[in-house]
Amino acid sequence: MILSVFLYIYDQKLFNDPALPMNPRLHLMLFVVLNTLSTNVISQSQGPYNPGTGTNVNVTGVSWSNPNNILSSDDNKASVTLSTFFGFSDALVATNFGFTLPLTATIDSIGMSVERSSSGGFALVTDFTIQLTKDGTNPVGTNQAVFANWSTTDTNIQYGDTTWGTTWTPSEINSSTFGAYVRTTMIGFGTITAFVDHVTLIVFYTIPTPVELLSFNGKVIEKVIELKWQSSWEKNNDFYTIEKSSNGLNYLELATIEGKGTTEFVSDYLYVDPLPFSGNNYYRLTQTDYDGTYEVFKPIMIQYEETGPMMKVYPNPVQNQEVNLIVNPDLLKGENNKTYIIVRNITGEIIHKQKISTIHLGEKISLNKRFANGTYILELHSPYGRTTEKIIVD
Repeated sequence: MILSVFLYIYDQKLFNDPALPMNPRLHLMLFVVLNTLSTNVISQSQGPYNPGTGTNVNVTGVSWSNPNNILSSDDNKASVTLSTFFGFSDALVATNFGFTLPLTATIDSIGMSVERSSSGGFALVTDFTIQLTKDGTNPVGTNQAVFANWSTTDTNIQYGDTTWGTTWTPSEINSSTFGAYVRTTMIGFGTITAFVDHVTLIVFYTIPTPVELLSFNGKVIEKVIELKWQSSWEKNNDFYTIEKSSNGLNYLELATIEGKGTTEFVSDYLYVDPLPFSGNNYYRLTQTDYDGTYEVFKPIMIQYEETGPMMKVYPNPVQNQEVNLIVNPDLLKGENNKTYIIVRNITGEIIHKQKISTIHLGEKISLNKRFANGTYILELHSPYGRTTEKIIVD
């Protein structure tokens, strides 16, 4: 369930409410999204974005001068001069906002901000039409105009926080012709000029999550860590990825687990880490869709007390220049069997590297190289960690 709360107070003098103070009131636009544990959508927003184009659209009113000045807040303004006999403006239209909403998104609300002012005098400037446009020419949806005087100083006014009385698709908002549609009018007698310095739009939207994860946990069972997770439903779920870290920062991929595609039923998953780190083990779960989009879930941490070495070298010091070792066979379990040995001299130079294939418990491995007398560092690398041991060749 998602709860959206919108709060809006206009930053202006209300033309027809003398009870309000003459100083501009504080304006605030607040968008709150509360996600419960059962939510199956992700709330996001894009913007506020600047337009790339400002144009005058003729609707039998007075034309705007310099309509392209509304692209940024820089005191270079579009303007229109209204008089007693020509009291309505053409439409000032802002387009080319550059939105890139996901095509699976649902549009929740659209907010508009107009930075505007007037020259003042006996006449007053007020909104006539505040709407959105899909085609860059015609207004759509509900008119959000407010019967209120435009201040003589630049003021940012917020409009919207709704879908403006019409339906929207992501493609319509991503289009270069999507934008803001503004007309003004005057009240009174004489001549007055309206100015618009800047127009921005912001879009709030939700996208469905590909998986609703109910749980992800793990526990130590004898010498392994068993990881389990459960989803309540899945949509286009290709696979899960299990990653592991000893510090919660640097993760190594352990395995990929096939997903259930699309299902409305509860699904259970299991993976066993055959060789935990001694101490803290951090596990991170990632879900990937068929189209390559993915979601990373919050990692978990499991503590494990090491019960046996990953590697044992014997004899040490080495005799007859032959290095023998026993490797824990659990290193070769799982889906990433990339275990290998590196031998370095005392200066750190790699002088030997050897991949380890399938082995059995207690099986001896001989490095296929003879070493000169001296001191070396032998490193064992595996998908589950790394261990080192100093060896001496006599």
